[in-house]
Amino acid sequence: MIDHAAGGRTITSGPYAGIGHDNSNKALTVRGFNLPDSAKCNLIAFLETLTDTEFLKNPALSDPWKP
Repeated sequence: MIDHAAGGRTITSGPYAGIGHDNSNKALTVRGFNLPDSAKCNLIAFLETLTDTEFLKNPALSDPWKP
Protein backbone atom coordinates (compact mmCIF):
# COMPACT_ATOMS: atom_id res chain seq x y z
CA MET A 1 0.00 0.00 0.00
CA ILE A 2 2.76 2.42 0.77
CA ASP A 3 4.09 1.89 -2.74
CA HIS A 4 0.97 3.69 -4.00
CA ALA A 5 2.49 6.86 -2.61
CA ALA A 6 4.32 7.08 -5.92
CA GLY A 7 1.43 9.18 -7.20
CA GLY A 8 -1.06 6.57 -8.32
CA ARG A 9 -1.71 2.87 -8.23
CA THR A 10 -1.11 0.35 -10.99
CA ILE A 11 -4.08 -1.84 -11.92
CA THR A 12 -3.13 -4.77 -14.13
CA SER A 13 -6.54 -5.80 -15.49
CA GLY A 14 -10.17 -4.80 -15.75
CA PRO A 15 -11.92 -1.61 -16.83
CA TYR A 16 -9.65 0.58 -14.71
CA ALA A 17 -6.38 -1.04 -15.80
CA GLY A 18 -3.44 1.29 -16.17
CA ILE A 19 -0.68 3.10 -14.40
CA GLY A 20 -2.22 5.78 -12.22
CA HIS A 21 1.01 7.73 -12.01
CA ASP A 22 0.85 8.31 -15.78
CA ASN A 23 -2.88 9.12 -15.97
CA SER A 24 -3.48 12.35 -17.88
CA ASN A 25 -6.52 13.11 -15.67
CA LYS A 26 -4.45 13.14 -12.49
CA ALA A 27 -4.16 16.58 -10.92
CA LEU A 28 -0.74 18.16 -11.24
CA THR A 29 -0.73 18.71 -7.48
CA VAL A 30 -0.73 14.93 -6.87
CA ARG A 31 2.92 14.09 -6.70
CA GLY A 32 4.48 10.92 -5.48
CA PHE A 33 7.48 10.35 -3.29
CA ASN A 34 9.92 7.54 -2.80
CA LEU A 35 10.81 6.03 0.55
CA PRO A 36 13.72 3.74 1.25
CA ASP A 37 12.74 0.28 2.52
CA SER A 38 13.84 1.15 6.05
CA ALA A 39 11.54 4.19 6.11
CA LYS A 40 8.64 2.08 4.80
CA CYS A 41 9.19 -0.41 7.63
CA ASN A 42 9.28 2.42 10.17
CA LEU A 43 6.09 3.95 8.76
CA ILE A 44 4.26 0.62 8.86
CA ALA A 45 5.41 0.03 12.44
CA PHE A 46 4.12 3.48 13.43
CA LEU A 47 0.76 2.96 11.71
CA GLU A 48 0.33 -0.39 13.45
CA THR A 49 0.64 1.35 16.82
CA LEU A 50 -2.52 3.29 15.95
CA THR A 51 -4.62 0.12 15.76
CA ASP A 52 -6.15 -1.02 19.05
CA THR A 53 -6.85 -4.71 18.37
CA GLU A 54 -8.33 -5.27 21.84
CA PHE A 55 -10.90 -2.56 21.17
CA LEU A 56 -11.68 -3.92 17.70
CA LYS A 57 -12.25 -7.46 18.99
CA ASN A 58 -14.14 -6.56 22.17
CA PRO A 59 -17.67 -8.08 21.81
CA ALA A 60 -19.07 -5.61 24.34
CA LEU A 61 -18.27 -2.82 21.89
CA SER A 62 -19.32 -4.56 18.69
CA ASP A 63 -22.98 -3.57 18.37
CA PRO A 64 -24.08 -0.16 19.68
CA TRP A 65 -27.76 -1.00 19.03
CA LYS A 66 -27.71 -4.27 20.96
CA PRO A 67 -29.61 -3.95 24.29
